Amino acid sequence: MNIIDLLTTTVQTPTLFPYPLKYHAIFSVLALVFFMWRFVREKRPYQLIMAVAIPLSLVIWVSESRTLFYAVGAIEVVLIIAALGP
Repeated sequence: MNIIDLLTTTVQTPTLFPYPLKYHAIFSVLALVFFMWRFVREKRPYQLIMAVAIPLSLVIWVSESRTLFYAVGAIEVVLIIAALGP
């Protein structure tokens, strides 16, 4: 499959999130493990925030509601800004 076919298929998919649940879950679990491991070693607050923020994005798979999608997006933005803080 070439990149054009992949992009065309992704654009035509009627879901709110463009990646399949399997890939999203794998990425989220890996990110959770990585950030928790780094937090245990370094105790930096942003690591704990990111350990929560990334798996939180899995909530969008609960419903096809646009309201839930945007609410999760807003929470993610707040968490990312908090992670960038002092």
